[in-house]
Amino acid sequence: MKIPGRAALLGIVAAAALSAMAPSAQAAPSNDELLTTTAPATTTSSARSQADYWAAAEPRARAVKAEYDIPASVTAAQAAHESAYGGSRLAAEFDNHFGMKCVSATNPGPIAVGCRSLSTEECQPSCTPTTAYFRVYATMTDSFRDYGRVLTTSSNYTHALPYRHDPREFIRQVARSYATDPDYATKIIAMMDANDLYRYDVGGATQHAPMYHQIRAADGTWCGFRSLAGYQTTLPGNAKDVAVAALDDGTAQVLIIGADDVVYHEIRAANGTWSGFQPLAGNGTTAPAKGKQVSITGTADGTAHVVIVGWDDRVYHQVRAADGTWTGFQPLAGNGTTLPAVGKDVAIAALPGGTAQVLIIGADDVVYHEIRTANGTWSGFQPLAGNGTTAPAKGKRVAIAGMTDGTAQVVIVGWDDRIYHQIRDTAGGWSGFQPVNGMNTTLPAAGKDVAIGTHPDGTAQLLVIGSDDGIYHRIRTTTSWTPFTTVAGTDGTPAKGSRVALSGTPDNTAQILITGR
Repeated sequence: MKIPGRAALLGIVAAAALSAMAPSAQAAPSNDELLTTTAPATTTSSARSQADYWAAAEPRARAVKAEYDIPASVTAAQAAHESAYGGSRLAAEFDNHFGMKCVSATNPGPIAVGCRSLSTEECQPSCTPTTAYFRVYATMTDSFRDYGRVLTTSSNYTHALPYRHDPREFIRQVARSYATDPDYATKIIAMMDANDLYRYDVGGATQHAPMYHQIRAADGTWCGFRSLAGYQTTLPGNAKDVAVAALDDGTAQVLIIGADDVVYHEIRAANGTWSGFQPLAGNGTTAPAKGKQVSITGTADGTAHVVIVGWDDRVYHQVRAADGTWTGFQPLAGNGTTLPAVGKDVAIAALPGGTAQVLIIGADDVVYHEIRTANGTWSGFQPLAGNGTTAPAKGKRVAIAGMTDGTAQVVIVGWDDRIYHQIRDTAGGWSGFQPVNGMNTTLPAAGKDVAIGTHPDGTAQLLVIGSDDGIYHRIRTTTSWTPFTTVAGTDGTPAKGSRVALSGTPDNTAQILITGR
């Protein structure tokens, strides 16, 4: 679709100048609505800079993802491409950032406020002059919302929806109906790659909640949840994500994302006293690091490995030495690239010999795994196969714990919200993901968060947030699983939470950290 320039606008039919039609939430969307394009938008002198446009497009694209579950990366890239970064006449004058036409001369659909008749060209594939009615929007936000509505309600794009969590394939499928340009999807993907727009597909607001800690003794008794004090206060603190690592000397280290999104760290001494939270510095700065997800693990020599999903959705790692010094956060490279990895969740586990294993949920929701050797080199992220398939596993939350025999226990909340478990042996082989059954049922357990910790006696403890927000616990022995049981809250009733963390100690006790509900 070629957007008309100023000269072409002189031929606008006066009677169709602007049809003011109020939006109606009850108006049924046409199943024949179709976005089509054959050429980039014509720019004007009022075009925004690219940086300004991305800043304006990001929150709107994220909102479209939240409302319609389509990739924010694709939404932002198409808007920038179609509107010439907001400089097209349609975008500048009518807030139409996707070149959307009206259903008819007087029907702009349920979100747009009117129709405008403009001279244009239709190219299918040869171009011929024509007049078409384009939608007029009250705001840029409305244009983005209408785009999301059309892609998810029009039969023209039904074939694309199964790929809505794979941005590259999604735009390839959308382009089949959207564009006559055979290279259209390639151009949009290049724009997403060049501007790292996949970061728009991850993250978002996370609610904070009170933090609680407790210990499960080796004999199975629980000490009861106690609140943790916040940063520079004796009052209970809130967090958005939590992690805990038990060390061989009886201490434990805690890592959290605070209510202010800052990454904080503190130590629990062997006698049960706490050092108090302190912020960690960000990558290449003395300012506090901000993040979305955290994980920590302790090694036999007293060091600790930390991984986070930063506020920019990139995955960072650093080491805390036994003397308390920090190496500083450094980004981890993504799968098959030297560019920083982008993730939605992270987990790390230390193993004998000084190695560590990292799991992430990538921007594409795939579960990736890599190893850090004792000399500090990385193996590179590789996808893990899904349950009963060679296709990559997709998930929402990950956890990993190392065993004293060098094997690793992995649990995830899959893309279907079910909980899966598998083992990586010392030779690097995988047992394959298998569903974990729920409480009092042989059906797969469903959950929202998972944590796992291992012990010298060969057992592993699993902690989950169930689909009902309840906190459930079970043990994996060397041969079988015990049933799930509820964990009591501060008032004796079953606890509810939003995040869980667990770490096994050398004496077979477990350190547990949660955010309540």
